Amino acid sequence: MFSWLEEEMTAEAEELFNLLYTKDFDSSALRKELNTGRFSPEDVNRAAIDYVQTCMDFRRGDQYNGEERRYGETVLGYEDSHVVEALEVLLDYGLDPNKRYVELSDDGSIRDCWNIMYELWTTGNGYQAADALYLLLSNSGDSSLKLDHLTILDEVTDDVEFEINEREDMDDYAFDALIHFWLVLIGFGGKSVNGSCPLDPVHGFDLSLLRNHRNYYYGEIYTKESKDGWQYCIFDRHTNREVARF
Repeated sequence: MFSWLEEEMTAEAEELFNLLYTKDFDSSALRKELNTGRFSPEDVNRAAIDYVQTCMDFRRGDQYNGEERRYGETVLGYEDSHVVEALEVLLDYGLDPNKRYVELSDDGSIRDCWNIMYELWTTGNGYQAADALYLLLSNSGDSSLKLDHLTILDEVTDDVEFEINEREDMDDYAFDALIHFWLVLIGFGGKSVNGSCPLDPVHGFDLSLLRNHRNYYYGEIYTKESKDGWQYCIFDRHTNREVARF
């Protein structure tokens, strides 16, 4: 299902957005407003994707005012601290994980396409993005959803590969968050447009286990077999055993 992101938000969608994009989020207050029946499923979906897209500015990590950060732990008291909690409420009021929004070119063709599951990856506060993706994929989200000519997995894999090679846009915490987001997507069976998966399991590992992303971590090992001398791997956090290669 497509909608047009170029259209302005309705007053109702904007009202919901303001309840989401706040440092003082209150899930009970959000649910109370939604229970009034004034908000359509379209209002819910539009407010949700605009909220997630606005949170993308937090990927650089410099907005946390020097607070101590730990891998996988949410920094509380920010607009992106409650993404999972907010989306959990919105699912009860018509949030569609597979809804796509498009931007049109002058000739009427589709220039760009957005979906809330893909937009989540830019949220780098702890594992809010990975856990929110897990939530949406557990509620009818399509892990191989096609965005224009590529799937979500294609897009996220491109982002992972770029950050591995360049690491220009992200701090280490945001990069770790991206990796865990990617693992969840693969763990739920995400495939590229040609039906392939970017990770190769080793030792007979079941890639579906990656949806439990906290049990795994990303690492690099030096090997003469690789063109650049490095092999990019996923390891079991408890045994430090390699389970997959990129």
